[in-house]
Amino acid sequence: MARGRTIGLIGYGNIAKAMTARLTGWGMGFLAWSRTPDPNAPVRWVELDQLLRDSDVVCVLLGLNAGTRGLLTADRLRQMKPNALLINTARGGIIDEDALVALARERPEMRIALDTFATEPLPADSALRDLPNAILTPHMVGHTVESHAVLPGVAVDAVNALLMGEPPLYVRNPAVIPAWRRRWSRPETP
Repeated sequence: MARGRTIGLIGYGNIAKAMTARLTGWGMGFLAWSRTPDPNAPVRWVELDQLLRDSDVVCVLLGLNAGTRGLLTADRLRQMKPNALLINTARGGIIDEDALVALARERPEMRIALDTFATEPLPADSALRDLPNAILTPHMVGHTVESHAVLPGVAVDAVNALLMGEPPLYVRNPAVIPAWRRRWSRPETP
C-alpha cells in the first residue's frame, strides 16, 4: 500500500535509519529533515516546510528539546496534504496538539497515529480522544513480548560493561564516550 508514496522523516536518528533500511526497495521515496543531515543517507534532504507539503506520510522522529518543542505549529501542520498520515512516536511536545485537533476536524480524510502526547498519560478529557481519524496508543507501540523478554539480559550486559570500564552497547549520547572513557576507565597495571 505504500508503493509510490513519499515518506517524510522529521529527524534522522537511529529509528529513521532503521526505517529506511527496512523500507528501501518497497517502491517509496524518502524525504528527510534534520539539524544534522547525513549526506550518505538514502533520503532526499529538504527543508521542513517542503517535507510537510510533499509527504504522503509524515513521521515525527525527533528528540524533545528547546529547539523542537512546538516545532509543528498550526501553520506548519496546515502545509500537510489534506489526506496525509501523521505519525508521532517521538515526543508529544513537538506537535501543537490543539492545532492538530482543529486541523483533524477540518480534514476528516487526514489520518493520525500518536504514540506520545504533551501530557502523559493522555488525560481522559483530551480532545484527541474524540477524533475519529486518530489512533492513539499509550507510548508503547514498539513494546512486544519479545522486547520485554530481552530487557533483563540487556540491563545485565550494560552493568557488566560499566563494571569493566566500558560503555554499554546502547548509549543515547555516544559523543561523550571518549570523555567518559578518560574519566572512568581503569589505569593500566604494570
